[in-house]
Amino acid sequence: MCGIFGFYLGRKLSDVDINKGKQYLDKLSHRGPDNTGFFIQKDIGLFLGHKRLSIIDVTGKSNQPMQIGDETLAYNGEIYNYLEIKKELLKSGEQFLSEGDTEILLRSWKKWGIKSLDRLDGMYSFALFSNNRINLVTDPFGEKPLYYIKNNDGLYFSSEPKPLADMLNLRKVITNNQAIQFMISGHLDHEDTGYDGLIKIPPATHISSDKNFKIIKNKYWRTEKIVNESDFKNYLSNNDLDDITNILIDSIKIRLRSDVPKVLFLSSGVDSSLIASIISKEIKDDLLSLTVGFNNNSVNDESKKSKYIAKKLNLEHITINSEEDIISDKNLSLIDIYGEPIANLTAIPSLQMSLIARQYAKVAISGIGGDEIFFGYNRYENFYKWRKLLDINKKFFNFLNVPIKLIKGNSALSTIMGEDSRLFFYIIRNYRTWTWMKNLKNFQETVDKFIEYDSKNILSNARLLDLNHTMPYSFIPAIERSSMKASLEVRTPFLTRKLFEKTANIHPFLFLNRGSKTIQKIILSRFFPEYDFSTPKQGFNYPIDNYLEDKKEPTNIPGINSKEIKHIWNMKNEFSWDNLALRISILDDFITN
Repeated sequence: MCGIFGFYLGRKLSDVDINKGKQYLDKLSHRGPDNTGFFIQKDIGLFLGHKRLSIIDVTGKSNQPMQIGDETLAYNGEIYNYLEIKKELLKSGEQFLSEGDTEILLRSWKKWGIKSLDRLDGMYSFALFSNNRINLVTDPFGEKPLYYIKNNDGLYFSSEPKPLADMLNLRKVITNNQAIQFMISGHLDHEDTGYDGLIKIPPATHISSDKNFKIIKNKYWRTEKIVNESDFKNYLSNNDLDDITNILIDSIKIRLRSDVPKVLFLSSGVDSSLIASIISKEIKDDLLSLTVGFNNNSVNDESKKSKYIAKKLNLEHITINSEEDIISDKNLSLIDIYGEPIANLTAIPSLQMSLIARQYAKVAISGIGGDEIFFGYNRYENFYKWRKLLDINKKFFNFLNVPIKLIKGNSALSTIMGEDSRLFFYIIRNYRTWTWMKNLKNFQETVDKFIEYDSKNILSNARLLDLNHTMPYSFIPAIERSSMKASLEVRTPFLTRKLFEKTANIHPFLFLNRGSKTIQKIILSRFFPEYDFSTPKQGFNYPIDNYLEDKKEPTNIPGINSKEIKHIWNMKNEFSWDNLALRISILDDFITN
């Protein structure tokens, strides 16, 4: 896990360029405190900088940037199956100078080029210079971030937006449409960052540029293509369950590879409990499990049940009680953590949890991605319960007055009924404020751009929206940025292509026909039959009112007039409106500071 920063310019580098490169690379020191490296080619205008967090092969032989022949690599992440790929390369006569995964990635690219990405199981973003071209690549699920900007001088790139924003003095630009999008989803989407010209590279994307700086983009893996080409199985066989279980076992096993201490983030939920059960019962790794107890009632405290789970699984376990207020600094801003506007408060408890975990290890195993892969969110279960009503033709539904009266008590369902089915995902997350949102200027024009997927059913659409939008642009940054601020690497066994591709061939209803996460719970019961499935799903969220307590009333939100801003702020203690208040507060903070 590391940080990369660099540029490829259309002129020779000056000493000023090089000093600036080193200066702004240092802004990523938290991502890689163990080593700093540079590859500089003055004549061709290339600066590649790297900050290393040493995890695999902690010797200097795996320091970066790494050069083999004409290829040079600066890489952030982990290739978990590097030993398997190494065996394949050895058979073809390759010889190795290190014991790490960086050399495997570089030699794989030399041998197979872009097709090497189909062999990788990992989280990564990297900059690779080859044949006078710079290649920028992100992993399939967007676990490792990468940003770039092209200007008159050339191409600049970084693991985080702030070094580029500061170095190039980038102007902050939030359009009316972006503001509405942020109000609806709590994050900017696609390539948007809020900075003029700065682009966030989407998941599973390969960007390349030659000396003329013509950008070529390639999406090398598409979740929506896999879903649309899948043949949904309407029954779940034991072979299916065995396949999913074996994929998970293999995924966890290779994510435990480390030359430094590691821990498991253990909550009381199904996701981390399943990982813990497989580690204990199948892999038999004596991994330390860790739970942070939040005694101030600001975050759901799962420490008691987690301790029970660890004891039942014979895992060494520690509970760290957080006695102090999570936000001791009332001026703490989410912009300070993310470097861009993202309205996800999970980053705050995640940061504290990561700082505590870093006292024990450099690597943490997490259950992130389980909800997306196994249809675990409450909205999936609601869509499943309401599926027959939601399939009713809009005109026919409007004609029937009695059913409307019958569902008036369920405001979420009554709000959704009669709306465009492709917007259900966004409506259910904002149902208390949806009527208000619809009156915003340019609302329809903005939401039309949201409608990307018209896949086989509403559940498939919802999962695609989570996997391709909410997860990479909100959920993953919350843990990625916070953990990297603590110089901690977080690994996610559920986020592997094989697991998604297997589950994409199973009808979504089979994940929900016995309640939320049906398949996951069946597998967990194989390893841990004593697990208490009656506990309701809990989030890991910091209270919005705590965050907003000392924040000033926003004044500067494009596309939303002062009267509407005041209305939202006055309603900030009401359910659902508090999310809108958080979002306008973050936008205002980003724009004005």
